[in-house]
Amino acid sequence: GLVSGCSVAKRVNAPKNRIEPSEKLGSFDTKSQVLDSVVKSWIGVPYRYGGTSKSGVDCSGLVSAIYKEAFQINLPRSTTELLSIIQVIEENSLQPGDLVFYEIEKEKEFHVGIYLGNGKFVHASSIKGVMISNMEEAYFRQRFYKAGKIKNTLLK
Repeated sequence: GLVSGCSVAKRVNAPKNRIEPSEKLGSFDTKSQVLDSVVKSWIGVPYRYGGTSKSGVDCSGLVSAIYKEAFQINLPRSTTELLSIIQVIEENSLQPGDLVFYEIEKEKEFHVGIYLGNGKFVHASSIKGVMISNMEEAYFRQRFYKAGKIKNTLLK
């Protein structure tokens, strides 16, 4: 398959090179534009199980790193924990920044990505590294598990 299940590895500290919110938000109008800009900087980063930095990242590490960089929000590090903090929504209600989860093979492992709009999501593929995929691709359509928004309590 294109991806394998995600890490539940212990936290690894990522480099402290984030941009201050005032610098970033001054040149963008929306959450979606901030997200797109941060996502572009991650495309092509190689997959590394347990990774959380641009030298190598897994799917939940990518979600956590992008949320921290784009929105200054600290999310849990594993897909299981991420599943526990979402408010499940219908797929047709997805907005940029929402999380999409996939059940991989029969491993009972989950894969997670961030929805970007227009049916596309960013994720860390175990084969191709950080990339943007279409939710309508047969591989993902067959494995779709849940979509969700981060619960409001975390967005203060």
